[in-house]
Amino acid sequence: MAFLDVEMPGRGGIHVGAELMQKNVYVKIIIITSFPDYLDEAMDFHVYRYLSKPIDENRFCRSLSAALKQLHMETVYIHVCTVDGDLKLRADEIICVER
Repeated sequence: MAFLDVEMPGRGGIHVGAELMQKNVYVKIIIITSFPDYLDEAMDFHVYRYLSKPIDENRFCRSLSAALKQLHMETVYIHVCTVDGDLKLRADEIICVER
């Protein structure tokens, strides 16, 4: 998970966020900024949330909780035993399990 601002010393948050997404598709990026004009650019690399300053504490906590839940679903593996053998599936890949 990464918390970035649009304007950071050196490289900006939009550039850093796009690089992070190329390196790890599961990274959850939350942009926290005073610059609403960059929302479209952030959406181009599927930023998880775009929060405006000043930060609303409740919104921040909801966003963090949702990001952690999503990250867990995308990175937790579940072992499923089938007649064809054992499978290792990510939780978000499972739609239905019948017995």
